[in-house]
Amino acid sequence: MKKYSVYYNNNVECNKVAEFATLDEAKAYCTENTKGYDEVCAGDNCYEGRSNNFRYEVYEGDNYIILDEDGDVAEFKNTVYETEQFYCD
Repeated sequence: MKKYSVYYNNNVECNKVAEFATLDEAKAYCTENTKGYDEVCAGDNCYEGRSNNFRYEVYEGDNYIILDEDGDVAEFKNTVYETEQFYCD
């Protein structure tokens, strides 16, 4: 059975916040948790704007990194879903 991990990503850190059995459940979580937030405006980027910005990213499996045989980061996984970028309150 596949597992999907949801990460909260802002300019400073990326933290796992939830885990779901299906991609639809993960997407619903992201949608619910971005209600009421304003999307980053055209012309702004993740380092500009009113304050820190965030988005949710969904990855297949437990983690968003792939380790080599020595336990070092070999590469990063691609997201299977991500929200738009939103302004924090």
